[in-house]
Amino acid sequence: MQVFLLPPFCPVSVKEERAAYTRRTREHYLHWAPFSACDVKSIVRLISESGLDWGPSVGALPARRAIYKKPKRADCYVSQMSNLDKQVLVLNKSWQPINVMTVQKALSMMAADAATAFDFADGNFVPVKWSDWLNLPVRAEDDGIRTPSRVVRVPRVIVAVAFNKVPLKRPRLTLKHLRERDNHRCAYTQRVLKPEECSMEHVVPKSKGGATKWRNVVLADKKVNNLRGDKSLKEAGLILRVQPFVPSARPFHESLRRRGITFPEWEFFVKKP
Repeated sequence: MQVFLLPPFCPVSVKEERAAYTRRTREHYLHWAPFSACDVKSIVRLISESGLDWGPSVGALPARRAIYKKPKRADCYVSQMSNLDKQVLVLNKSWQPINVMTVQKALSMMAADAATAFDFADGNFVPVKWSDWLNLPVRAEDDGIRTPSRVVRVPRVIVAVAFNKVPLKRPRLTLKHLRERDNHRCAYTQRVLKPEECSMEHVVPKSKGGATKWRNVVLADKKVNNLRGDKSLKEAGLILRVQPFVPSARPFHESLRRRGITFPEWEFFVKKP
C-alpha cells in the first residue's frame, strides 16, 4: 500500500490527486491525517537532502491500511505511517544506550550527519553513514521506507556521533514505578501485592493538602485505600511501616533493560539483568 505526500509546491490540487488515487486503487482507501508544518518540512528536507526524486507530483511512503475520512485541512496530508513510528535505539559516541526515538527522527539525524546507523549481518555490525545507507538493500527481515526512486532501509540502532555523555533519568511517578520502589509490598501490611491489587496511596490525603509527590505516596492495597478514604493515618488507625523516598536517577540502559528489548539487534548493547 502506498501513501502520497503532497508538498506545498505540488501543482496538483488535493481534490484532483485524491480522485485520481481513488480511481487507481478502486476498492482501497486511506485515512488522511494532517501533519504539522514542522513534520512536513522535516520529511521534505529529508527527501530533498538525500537526493531522492519526488516524482511527477508526489512522493510515496508505506502506511497502514485505514478507512478514508474527509480531511479538515487542505494543504498537506499524509496517511498513518507505521514504519516511521517504530522505535530506534540511540547510542552515544561510546556505544552506550542513551535514548529511544522514532524512525522519522533517526532518519533526520542521519540526513544531517548527526548520526550513523549500524548495518547488522551474520552477527556482525558496522556503522554506515547516510550517503552509504541509501544504497543498502532492504532484506526480508528489514522494514523499508518507499520512495518513487528507491526503498530506504529502516535503521534499528543509530550512534549520535557528537554526544559522549550518559544522561541519568529519574523515574516518573507512576503506579508501575511506585511498585518497583516499594518492592510490590503494601506500606501498611507489608504483604506482596498482585498488580490488580495495587493502588497509589497518599500519606497526607489530597483533601488535606497532600501533594502527589514521591515523598507523599506509598503503595497500598486497594481494600486498605478504600477503607481509609480521606482520613489521616491516626484517624484511620493505620501505621506506616515504610517511609516514602525519592528514587535515585538511573542510566537509561537500566530502564530499557526492565522495559524489554524491542528488536534483537538491541541485545548487543543492552545487558541482561
